[in-house]
Formats: sequence, structure tokens, C-alpha cells
Amino acid sequence: MTITLSPPANAVAVQGCEMPSLGMVVSVRHAEVYADPAGYTDGMTKKIGISLPDDLYDWMQSQVAAGEADSISGLITRIVATHRQRMELAALIADLEAEFGEATPEEMAWVDRAMALATAVANGEPLPNDEAA
Repeated sequence: MTITLSPPANAVAVQGCEMPSLGMVVSVRHAEVYADPAGYTDGMTKKIGISLPDDLYDWMQSQVAAGEADSISGLITRIVATHRQRMELAALIADLEAEFGEATPEEMAWVDRAMALATAVANGEPLPNDEAA
């Protein structure tokens, strides 16, 4: 798998993304981050202008007013970051399916159970008795 994210100012290339659960090692074989001429580095922000339909802007304002987001900028950042994560995960899944085939129903049931347990732990919920040991 190769992922390349690059506006010229912040070029990142990742080659080789493997799954530990399949007995392989996750490795990042190449990563470079460059400062752009304005002095921005990895982790800093950049101001941009975007155009949105009125209904989306109104929805974002309502999210901020309801305390669901600190700001419209923060909401947009969170939404874009989530979208990027989903796209990267979809690419990883496609690569795994190409190499190993699609997951069996049993494997998917295991994943569903593992995700339910991880969600319970993340939410501070007690584990079912059969999972507590």
C-alpha cells in the first residue's frame, strides 16, 4: 500500500501498511514534512476561504450554538479529518481484501464483537461477565 498526501508544502509518503492482527508488522518506510514559504510546519493551521450552501452554514452555526462544536472552523476540521480517516481505512481494507480475500462471516462476527467491547471500554461501561476475565 502506498499513501501520498501532498500539497507541496507538506509532503508525506507512506509505503507498506500491514496488519499486526494478521501476523505482520505495521511500518512507515518514508515520511517527510517540509515547511512552506509562509513558515507553516506540520501541526500548524492554514486559513482558507470556502463557499457553502446556506443550509450547511446554518447547520454548522446551530452545532456551535448547541455546544456540539467549539467553532465552525473546528467543526469543519473534525469533519474533514474524519472523512480522511475513513478514506484511508477504506484503502487499507481494499488492499487487505485484494491480498487475503474478503472476510468470512465468522471473522466479521469477531470484528463486530471486538468493536462492541472496545466501545464499551471507551465509554466506561462494564464488560459482560463472560468478557470480564
